[in-house]
Amino acid sequence: MGFQLVSKASDARSLLDCVALTTPSKPARAVDQPSIRNSNDKPDTAVQLASNPVLMPWVGFGTYRLGQRQSRSATYHALDAGYRNIDTAFIYGGQTTEIEVGKAINDAIQNGIITDREELFVTTKQWREYHCYDKSLQCLDLSLERLGMDYVDCWMMHWPGPCWESKPRQERDQIKN
Repeated sequence: MGFQLVSKASDARSLLDCVALTTPSKPARAVDQPSIRNSNDKPDTAVQLASNPVLMPWVGFGTYRLGQRQSRSATYHALDAGYRNIDTAFIYGGQTTEIEVGKAINDAIQNGIITDREELFVTTKQWREYHCYDKSLQCLDLSLERLGMDYVDCWMMHWPGPCWESKPRQERDQIKN
C-alpha cells in the first residue's frame, strides 16, 4: 500500500506548507478540517492516517553531509527561512548531526522563529547497527536524547540490512560455514 500526497501548494512559497498523507484505499475527511485544493484546483480532503491526521511540510531540509560544524547553523537558517520539515539521521556527521539539529531547533524556539516543537515535522533514521527489537529501541532513545525531544514525527530504518562488520566474529564465521 502506498501513500497519496495531497498538496495545498499553489506557488513556490506555499510548497513549505503542509501536505496530508493518506492511504489511497481509505481516504476519510478529517472531522474538523476543511477541504484542501491542490494546485490543479481538484478537490481533495484533509485525510486521516490511522486515527490522527498526519500533516507534513511538502519541502524539507536535509542535514546529510552538513557535519558537526555546519548542521546547527544551517538548520537554524533553514527554520528562519520557513522550513518546517527537518530530516536527519543517527549516523549523519559521525553521529553528531542530531545533537546540532536539536540545538538549532531549541535556538529557533528561544529566538521566536518557531513557537514550539509541534510546528515541525522531524524525521530521523535508525542506523544498521541497531537491528532487532531491543537495539532498535536503544537507537530511538539515543536519537531522542540527542535531539532533545520526546518524539519524532517519522522514524525510518536507514539501512535495511544489518551491519556485517558489527556482527561478532564467531557469528560471521558460522554464517560463512
